[in-house]
Amino acid sequence: KQGNINTSKEWRAVTYGNGLYVAVGKSGGCAARSEDGGKTWTDSGSFGGGNSTGVAFGNGVFISAAPDGGGCRMSTDGLVWEA
Repeated sequence: KQGNINTSKEWRAVTYGNGLYVAVGKSGGCAARSEDGGKTWTDSGSFGGGNSTGVAFGNGVFISAAPDGGGCRMSTDGLVWEA
C-alpha cells in the first residue's frame, strides 16, 4: 500500500541508501520505504520476528535489528526482508 506512512505503527528508526528511505518499527517487525524523500511510503507489512529498533545501510543491503528475540533481517529494496 502506497501513501502516507502508517501512523498506527510505532516507528523506531529510519535510514537512507540507494535512493531510498527505509523506516522500521514495532508491530512484529514492520518496515516501509520511500522513493521520494519521505513524501509517500510503501508499507512492506510485518516481516515477523520481534520489534525492530534500528536499521542501517551498507554494501547495497538494509539491515534491521530486533534485539527482543527477532534477530536481524536483511533487504535490498526495503520491502522484501529475509532472516
